[in-house]
Amino acid sequence: MKRVLLFVLLLFIWTNAYSEEVLEIRIPSSLNGGDDYSKGVLKLALEKVDVKFKLIEVGSMNQKRAVVGLKTDALDLIWMGTSSKFENEVLPIRFPLYKGLMGYRLFLIHQENQKLFNNETTLEDLVKLNAVQGLGWSDVSILEGAGLKVIKGEYKNLFKFINRGRGVFFPRGITEAFKELEERPALYNLAVEDNVVLHYPFAFLFFTSKIKVKLNHLIRKGLEIALSDGSFTKYFHENKEVLAALQRAKINERLEIYIENPFMSKETLELPSKYWFKPHIN
Repeated sequence: MKRVLLFVLLLFIWTNAYSEEVLEIRIPSSLNGGDDYSKGVLKLALEKVDVKFKLIEVGSMNQKRAVVGLKTDALDLIWMGTSSKFENEVLPIRFPLYKGLMGYRLFLIHQENQKLFNNETTLEDLVKLNAVQGLGWSDVSILEGAGLKVIKGEYKNLFKFINRGRGVFFPRGITEAFKELEERPALYNLAVEDNVVLHYPFAFLFFTSKIKVKLNHLIRKGLEIALSDGSFTKYFHENKEVLAALQRAKINERLEIYIENPFMSKETLELPSKYWFKPHIN
């Protein structure tokens, strides 16, 4: 009898200790934009699976360093635009955090260059101009795959490239363009181009290392629950940045230039329609 009681007591202590365990997740403090939104989605997913968690912000970094961080176990989770290459190197959670909205790109330009985009701009016109993008960004391969010339650099320097004429246009997600412009009042010559939207299939995903399978499944489960119960859709539509961006971007009034994304995996491209943003519906 005493042994049974002792076992029950030990089981209670172990179960209680486990239930109080805090899941620590090491993430970048900043990863080239989308940070607050992505962290909000992460918190929503973890709350859906009812776990205690603590986000430990390791530091600001570019995507190339972030992938290395996952591979070397310096990080547990990152968020970035996906590609087949990244999905092979690290473990994706195939759930588009922005519903593919980041595949609709506005251009940050020097104000004086608006005249270059005022007519019926085509892909052939863009090919004649220099775009700028960040080191290690999956967008680089997409743009270059469409024949565009891309000047690459550190994120913090890209705005200066445009301001000083080193590049002509800087494609940004519609949730990023206006915000980034307003955050840099000193670069008063910059503007959001007002006629064109570049569109390509694109998904912003969470990634874990290949050894963090349990963490990957846990977050995936939380995201699917949030999608099913409507809380993710609510989060997306009520997010201030998304709301403001959709209102200001006026996608349906712009000239759309569509390019393919041959670097996106078949698995991600073939995700059901419930995961994707549709401008004429949303």
